[in-house]
Amino acid sequence: MWRIPVGNSRSGGTLVTAGGLLFTGNPLAKEFGAYSAIDGKPLWHTSAQTGVMAGAISYQVGDEQYVAVVAGGNANPGGNSNYYAPNFSRLLVYKLGGSAVLPPAAPPPLQVLNPPPGFGTRAQLTHGAQLYDRFCGTCHGAEAQSRGMFPDLRYSGALQNTDAFQAIVLGGALKQNGMVSFKSALPPADTEDVRAYIVARAIWSKTHTATLAPAVH
Repeated sequence: MWRIPVGNSRSGGTLVTAGGLLFTGNPLAKEFGAYSAIDGKPLWHTSAQTGVMAGAISYQVGDEQYVAVVAGGNANPGGNSNYYAPNFSRLLVYKLGGSAVLPPAAPPPLQVLNPPPGFGTRAQLTHGAQLYDRFCGTCHGAEAQSRGMFPDLRYSGALQNTDAFQAIVLGGALKQNGMVSFKSALPPADTEDVRAYIVARAIWSKTHTATLAPAVH
């Protein structure tokens, strides 16, 4: 009958009330709003400072009706999010006449590409790309570009030298953060090929303005 455009994003869950209001989040715009359930006309919206994917609920306390929704997450138009940016996870609750306001949103930390000089032969880069796709890409993003759920390794300071990179990948230096050791799967030479590939991707990204860099194969 009607649609709500959300651009390059998934829509949030929906709540329809007996009064003919449809509440839903727009994760791309980081908003939460109400629409006419009959024709989709926008009636009210507010900044949530973060993605709103969950479906809202409505409840009553005394004579007052409330609408509540769980919010949290990042979504950028280009599909590339900063893992270290705040996601402002919180429970948002609204009522008619409510006067509370959200605190100012904190800006995301600036990420600066500072890769070391490129190294490795074409064969090593190709091998490193294959290993990255197999062991790293699921978490850290295809073609060494994170979508925000995990750190973007192109910005990692551990790229600067072999020892720092292998201390994490093989030695488990960050296992308390969820980055377990891959020592049983990757020998040191293979790990260095992975580092060479990520460095190459970081160098490409630093010298090009495109959102996604082409793969090195």
